[in-house]
Amino acid sequence: MKVDKGSVVVDGRKYKDVVLWADSAPADVEVTCDTGKNSTAELRVWNCWKEDDGVMQAWLGDAGMVIDEHDQRVSIRCGDGTHPFDPRDLEVELLFG
Repeated sequence: MKVDKGSVVVDGRKYKDVVLWADSAPADVEVTCDTGKNSTAELRVWNCWKEDDGVMQAWLGDAGMVIDEHDQRVSIRCGDGTHPFDPRDLEVELLFG
């Protein structure tokens, strides 16, 4: 994830962008978007994966996302990009408050 015109804050540290791996990140992660005074900043979220050789990939193959927006919650269902698209490969919920 990335905040254009700002930074992503995880565990008190600021990052230009951050990757949370499904197999190593905690089930719940608090992320803050530090946008300063910029009211037009955007949070960008996409799925990525590691190939067997450790190379990170995104935006190719059968990667995809199904996004459902509800008030202050966004549900994202992602394909893992390594085989035909299946939105059940990874499910993420973003809560805004």
